[in-house]
Amino acid sequence: QQKPRWQIDDELLLQYKVENVDPDKDYNDDIDALVVPQPSSLNPEQMDRLQRWIAAGHPTLLLEDPEPQSAPADR
Repeated sequence: QQKPRWQIDDELLLQYKVENVDPDKDYNDDIDALVVPQPSSLNPEQMDRLQRWIAAGHPTLLLEDPEPQSAPADR
């Protein structure tokens, strides 16, 4: 079952190839840039994985909205 997409995905898809990654698995090294909406929703293990990814120098964009109005329902 495919997860609902964030609205920003529609905009990014106009110019980029967008793929979902599983926050419970290590990220592939072939990712050009990782966009992370609502990183505060990650559990501690997922956050540690993300922090290691960032510390290794991988390009990452964190998007945090304190009152997300357009978040997919299952997030």
